[in-house]
This record gives sequence, C-alpha cells and structure tokens, in this order.
Amino acid sequence: MIIHSLSIRNFGCLGEQEIQFSPHLNVIRGPNEAGKSTLQAAVLTLLFTKVTSRAEAVSRWQSWQAPEMFRLVAEFMVGGENWKLVKDFAQRDTSLVNLATGVGWSGRDEVQEKLAELVGTRSQAVYESTGAIRQRQVAELGAKGQLGEMIQQSITGRGAPVSVPQILKQLDTVVGDLWRGWERPALTHPGAMILTKNKIDDLEKQRDSLRAQRQQVEAAQQRQGQGREELEKLEPDIQRSQQLLEKAELRRELEAKLAEVSDQWQQLNDRVQQAEKLREEIGQATSELNSLPPVSDEEAAQVRELAGTMAHAAGSADGSK
Repeated sequence: MIIHSLSIRNFGCLGEQEIQFSPHLNVIRGPNEAGKSTLQAAVLTLLFTKVTSRAEAVSRWQSWQAPEMFRLVAEFMVGGENWKLVKDFAQRDTSLVNLATGVGWSGRDEVQEKLAELVGTRSQAVYESTGAIRQRQVAELGAKGQLGEMIQQSITGRGAPVSVPQILKQLDTVVGDLWRGWERPALTHPGAMILTKNKIDDLEKQRDSLRAQRQQVEAAQQRQGQGREELEKLEPDIQRSQQLLEKAELRRELEAKLAEVSDQWQQLNDRVQQAEKLREEIGQATSELNSLPPVSDEEAAQVRELAGTMAHAAGSADGSK
C-alpha cells in the first residue's frame, strides 16, 4: 500500500490538514508536540478502527476545540490501482471506492474486511511494526548490530549490498524484542512497547484526573460567575433593604424617645391634676373659713385653754394605763 494523500479534520492537535505523501520513503520530522505521533495515529485509526468505536483510545483523539468527532479521508495505491477511503467518526459513516473501476463498499464490516485484504493484515500491531518506524525505534535498531546502517544502505544503495532476508531476519528479532511482554507477561526485560503502553496508561490516568479537576474548576468558576451575576441583580434590592433597615432603626429610636417623653408628660399631667385638686381644696377650705363667724380674742383664749386641758387629760389617761 502506498498512501498518496491524507485529509484530516478535527483529529487531535492537527485540526484541518491536507497532507501529500511521496511514493517513496517519507520522513516526518519536527519539534516535540508538533504532531508527528498524532499523524501516525491518524493513519492507524483510518486503517484499523471502525467508525462505530467510542473506546477511550479513539475518543482521546477528538480535538478539544471541536464539538464533534473527527473525519479522515485517504487516497492510496495497491497493486497499481488507486483507492479512496473515507471514515467519518462524527456521522459513523464509512466508504471505500476503487477509483479505477468505480466499485465501492459502504458497509462498516465490509469496508474493514476489504481494507484488511488491501493492507495485507488485520493486525494494527503488525502494520505499525513494519509500516512506520519512530525515531526512538531507529535509534534502538542502530544499537542492535548494524541494522540501522543496513537499512540505510538498502534504501540509498551505498556500501556493500545487503539481502532483504537478512534485513527481515534482524528486523523480526528487533520487533520481537520491542513487543516482548505484550501478549503475555514478561518476568524480566519487558519490551519497549509494553513499557510505553504502561507509561501511556499512567499518563492517560493522570490526564483523566486532570480533566476531572479541570471540569470541577470550570464548574466552580461557572457557579461563581452565576453567583456574581445574581449578586449584581440583587444589589439594588440590598441597597433598598439597607435604607429600610436604617429607617427602621431611626424609627425605633424615635419611638423610644416618644415613649419616654410620653411618660414624663403623664407624670407632669398627674402633678398638674394633683395641684389643681389641692387648689380647689384650698379654695373650698378658704370659703368655708370665710363663712364662719369671727372669733374674739377671749373666745380664742378659751378654746386654747380647753384644748390644753383636753391634751393634759389625755396624757394623764395614757399614764394611768
């Protein structure tokens, strides 16, 4: 299979991309986080993943900036015939067309079966091991004998001729070392693939944890924003309530002072009434006194004498007792 072009929409960090490949060896280079691994994942997903899959390993490639899943389209050549493959994971729709004959397949299982026939394998692991070599894997290959150099010589034609079986034999050995422990546990020296997978699993758990924390923070920020908006809406009511509270406090103080003044007024009123009553009694007594006949000095002396005698008699009576 020779892939001519790849159209990408909303796949990971790649966004919208139209990529043209050389019919010969393609070398993808760039800085970290430039999307090299994401591009390889796009090719593998296009060839080996059903559009109905919603596994975490597939959903993780949905772009954070897009509300829906991704769409991948590729044109490639197999056996001298050109083909076009479309996989729309948002619509869960797929199609495979032979551009030379116009014959196409649209059933999801039919497409995957025909793809397996064209690719030559149903195993993504086998294709990944032979169809693409990562930079780290090239370094590992170079560390094992002179395999890296032999591949380079085979591609460029420099140096002594190298037989393909010799290369494939050493490649099988290296691939076996890379995949050691994948299908069954390796007690010692697990391969780089299982180690990488374990690391990816740990990173995905950390990512899920961070994503959950981010969602909690965003939810808290949203609640905070809603609370701030509600507070702004209630601010006029709060100000009116504060004013009413101040007026109520002033009224309470005035009512207390009024009650105190009322008590004082009542006391003064009682005293005025008592004074008026006394004035009336004094007036009445004065009238009665004025109505009595005048008393002579002799009669007054007799009265005083009589009163003294009566007081003396009363004192004597008390002493006899």
